[in-house]
Amino acid sequence: VFDAGPAVIRKVIFLLFIDVLQVLRVMCSFRYGWTPDTTQIFKDTDLVYLFTHLVAKLIPRYSFFILAAILVLVALMDSYYVVKLFAAGHVQTMWPVKVLRFLVGALVTTFFSSVIKWLLIPVECLASKEKSLSSFIHNEEDRCTPWDLPELLITIPTILLSVCYMAFALGTSYLAFEINPLSRHPRAMYTGRVEMLFTSNKIAVTLLVYFSELITPVAVAVIFFLWTYTVFHKHLTVLPFHSNVTNNVRGGIYGMVLWMSFSTLVVASLKTSRGDSWDSDEHPAWLQPLQYALVGAIVLAFAAGYAVTSMVQYKCGRSIGRLRGDFERQRVDMSGSIVDGNYLSPGMDATPRAISPMLSRTGFGPAASTSYAGRVGVKRGAFDKFFDTDWESRRRF
Repeated sequence: VFDAGPAVIRKVIFLLFIDVLQVLRVMCSFRYGWTPDTTQIFKDTDLVYLFTHLVAKLIPRYSFFILAAILVLVALMDSYYVVKLFAAGHVQTMWPVKVLRFLVGALVTTFFSSVIKWLLIPVECLASKEKSLSSFIHNEEDRCTPWDLPELLITIPTILLSVCYMAFALGTSYLAFEINPLSRHPRAMYTGRVEMLFTSNKIAVTLLVYFSELITPVAVAVIFFLWTYTVFHKHLTVLPFHSNVTNNVRGGIYGMVLWMSFSTLVVASLKTSRGDSWDSDEHPAWLQPLQYALVGAIVLAFAAGYAVTSMVQYKCGRSIGRLRGDFERQRVDMSGSIVDGNYLSPGMDATPRAISPMLSRTGFGPAASTSYAGRVGVKRGAFDKFFDTDWESRRRF
């Protein structure tokens, strides 16, 4: 989004909030000690949940499972088709790439938490109070037997498809070109790893609830906290988005998830210390106000994450400006000359044959399409100052 206008940036930020509200809703599970009143807050703020909840009044809920399965199968088949096209050299056919780009944006970037929950509808009764697929098949309200026949015939393909979907999400997040800088430095970080880490965090939030009774809710909350802290730290290290505002908002979002994971740890610890049943809706009078306070502080967590990211970007900008100033002063003070981007000391032959072939292969010699000398005196924008946009032959990805 480095060349996007304000409208596009606002759209990206809106989609980022839709995504994180789904994550917060999934994280706010009764199995970690959150009360029904608290979980309802996150349900009411999650636009995707509100839409599906309303639609579920008109059609059976397992229809979302069918929809999710079809979308994931289409995405996987389209990915395979795109790989075959590129392997055969048919790069002129672009419509499969456009379809894949749309599916990645919808299924991975924006609606991943909801789609993976829809895929797991056949087994979600193991971790939620939603009506199970077994209840539809056997017409028994409280039945939950995903490992019995005939449900097993649906459960096994569901798990296999979910694993493929998660692998697809991780792979496409790692290869998310649109949020990678155009840095040509040999040791430049591949910023897709930030999105991949956050996608893996969303996978953990979705799946670990099924194992909360086996490894204890406190342990799950600790995993959430450490994992989110790692994602936030990597975000501050890489700053993957070209837009400063988008980076700041993403930092604020990570601050929200980090605070939510810490709050989940606090609630789960209190619940475990009391020895209360995880399926019980009864709780002490002081617990609900405490949870309201923790939820209300999410706004402050967003502000803190936004401010920290903004401060890191400011320091990076100052460092880059200082280095650029030092470089310009050294260049002016040089007594030699610059030929095709190569410094020649006084008396050195300036003909092309005098320049090392190694420099030509690395893009600094005569073979380079554009030299720095050719750009001296040309006013460059903020993007051109930070990234070299001319060395297309040496793009890292």
